[in-house]
Amino acid sequence: MLHGADDPSVPPDEVRAFEDEMRAAKVDWQLVSYGNTVHSFTDPDANVPGRAQYNAPVAKRAFRAMNEFFGELFGG
Repeated sequence: MLHGADDPSVPPDEVRAFEDEMRAAKVDWQLVSYGNTVHSFTDPDANVPGRAQYNAPVAKRAFRAMNEFFGELFGG
């Protein structure tokens, strides 16, 4: 999961619940939490400061992480 650490739409309790669920399912999972980042950080049209806001440097890192993960899963 690629997550904005300051995302008001997904509070810490929900993040912990996700982690607990993944542990219980014994699946291979990873959580990357990007600091100073809120919801919709990969959406160039997101423009609600402090709530849903594009963050170009973080989006670039997140897409790189996602592509690396997909490459690991699906090859290539």
